[in-house]
Amino acid sequence: MLGRRLATTRELLERYQDARHRHLYVTVLTELSRYRQAAGHDEAAADCYQELDRIFTLALAATPRADLLEGRAAARVNHGNCCLRLGRSTRASELFKLAVDDYHDAWRQLYGDAYYSESLAIALTNLAQSEQASGAIGLATDHGREAIEWLREAIHEQGATIGRIDRMTHCYLMLAEILDRQDDPEVPEHLEQARVLIEYLNQEQPRSSLLTSLERRLAALQASQAIEASRQSPPID
Repeated sequence: MLGRRLATTRELLERYQDARHRHLYVTVLTELSRYRQAAGHDEAAADCYQELDRIFTLALAATPRADLLEGRAAARVNHGNCCLRLGRSTRASELFKLAVDDYHDAWRQLYGDAYYSESLAIALTNLAQSEQASGAIGLATDHGREAIEWLREAIHEQGATIGRIDRMTHCYLMLAEILDRQDDPEVPEHLEQARVLIEYLNQEQPRSSLLTSLERRLAALQASQAIEASRQSPPID
């Protein structure tokens, strides 16, 4: 069904080359990409996101609008997530960097609209994860910190939603995981920030698999820190 709808909307777009038929094609293509991604068909979903990237790029060549930049950025973030799951961390990093650039451009077009702060934070978090996977630890650390700053801005401008607190907690844990391997003295500070946020989440929302995952990551890092501290403690005579 989706395949037939996609073929029809693509044919209409090729015939009329207008915004209305582009929107129809993008809507069906987005639906198909999400279906494929949910089914675990990341290769096929990546092809859809690449096509969305192409369509938005063509539209932007004629009209460089913020909503088109946002659409292309979202396609690139989703494409990058597919690449991460397929083990292509370098390609994922390239896509996330492009998405960050698009969100920055959209943010500037709308004079610093807070709407894009959270989108930038998400793209930067994904970029940091892909850089961590490819061993670019310094870049991952820098982009993780930048993601936290954008999330702080989003919270300041738009409020502390559960989703934003979840993302902030994930960012602090991600930074702690990166820095823990380097015995960085900042790790305890990031863990304490994550602990406070997890405590807040426990009070404000029902139990969830995401919250359980955050708690397990925190516990694992706290255990790692405790082991390291015991190694550095002087022996007792």
